Amino acid sequence: MMLKFKFKTSMKEEFYLMTKASLEDCFANFLVPKLRIGQLKNSKKIDGNLSLREHLGLVILSLFFSKLHKSSYAPAILNQEYDDGVVVNIKTRTYYRIEQVYIYEETWDEKVTEGIKDALKRKKKGNRYAEGSYLFIFCNAVGNFNPNEIRDFLKKCDFKWIILAGPMGEEEFSYYIYLLKDNGYLRHNLFKLSINASGDRVDLKKLQ
Repeated sequence: MMLKFKFKTSMKEEFYLMTKASLEDCFANFLVPKLRIGQLKNSKKIDGNLSLREHLGLVILSLFFSKLHKSSYAPAILNQEYDDGVVVNIKTRTYYRIEQVYIYEETWDEKVTEGIKDALKRKKKGNRYAEGSYLFIFCNAVGNFNPNEIRDFLKKCDFKWIILAGPMGEEEFSYYIYLLKDNGYLRHNLFKLSINASGDRVDLKKLQ
């Protein structure tokens, strides 16, 4: 499905990395058809031993980091130690380990804040588990969310980096992205990430 090549990081770890063309192809021909028929909540492992929403999470993060840091990032998979995938900075040959969690719409519609608290509790597994990792929370539930209502939960969370994302609804593939925690510091930075259906045009806007 995806063009992948072996990539060795500065720490001598080896991953299978997506090329830019493969990233666009993954979004347009693999993710988009499945997203359009509502398969996102299916947790079945597919290509690269990741679920559909885990693939989407890695693509969103790669595009977000590429725009935010004005560098080139790509998803990397098929490393058994990092079963939710990693995002690699191609230029510096460094990587971010990603842990992913999903907020289901059936359970948490109109209760988004409680859903986020539940997601943080589910990933509370100690410092060793969270060390050096980004926690990516994908929220498919609808409802209002106030970051101030979860400040205590964010402080107590062992992850030093926490990103919340979900469909924005304004366009077919637009996502809000909250940077809630950055290297241990609480943040309320909100972005809008828009991707066209072909995957070759991406726009990032900071909203607050």
